[in-house]
This record gives sequence, C-alpha cells and structure tokens, in this order.
Amino acid sequence: MSKSIPKSSPPNQAATKPPSPPKGLSEQAFAAVFGGFLCLALLKFGNPPIIEKWVTTPTNGWEFVLNCPWPIRWGYALLALTLVSGLPVWRWSHPRPPWLLWLPIAWLGWQFLSATQTLDGRLTEPTLWHFTACVV
Repeated sequence: MSKSIPKSSPPNQAATKPPSPPKGLSEQAFAAVFGGFLCLALLKFGNPPIIEKWVTTPTNGWEFVLNCPWPIRWGYALLALTLVSGLPVWRWSHPRPPWLLWLPIAWLGWQFLSATQTLDGRLTEPTLWHFTACVV
C-alpha cells in the first residue's frame, strides 16, 4: 500500500524575486549618473577631507583626467547634482524597520553636537561636511 505524499506549495515568488532593473528612461539616466558619481568618488575624491588644503585644482587636461585628485568641493557639487537627478525616480516608501533611516541621522546629529566641544575647528568643519555627504 503506497502512501500519497501531499504536494508542497511552490515557494513565494515575490519573496525570492530579485529587484527588477531600471525600466524607464529617467531610471536608466539616474543609474548612469549615480554609477558615474560612484566611479569618480573612488578615483578622484579619495583623499580625507582634513588634507584637502594640499589638493590643488587640476591645471591641464593631463592632471584633470589622470594625474591629480579633484578638490572635494567638486565632489560635493556632483553629489548635489546626483541627488537632484535622483528625486524624480525616488521611491517614497519608508524602510522597514524605520530605525534604518533614523540611525544615521541621529549619528550625524551627535557629531554636530560633539563638534561644539572640538579642539580644532579647522579640522572639525571639513569633517562635518564629509559626514553630512556620507549620510546624504
């Protein structure tokens, strides 16, 4: 006598489905802009902000493309442009759990609060700009 084994239900397709690639033109454009920004961030903005005073602006094409790092203020401007270009494709849903959003913001607030007790304001200011860019 054979026993019948109940069929198990198929796995939840929604839970195992990978995220879909960008579909619209605006999403594809933002993906390209953000990818370019990440590339430049790694290649051209790798110096810590506290040694920014030794980074010079490139003076010719060779320095601009291959030889020199770029000033970090250029990186902040590119970050702002990337952020503005991402607003149309932003998914305005809140993360689950919500502390994933609030924890970096609370940490940044704590950095600003602790900056009031700094020993050297010339080092604290560029560091706070850098931390703010990291949270953004």
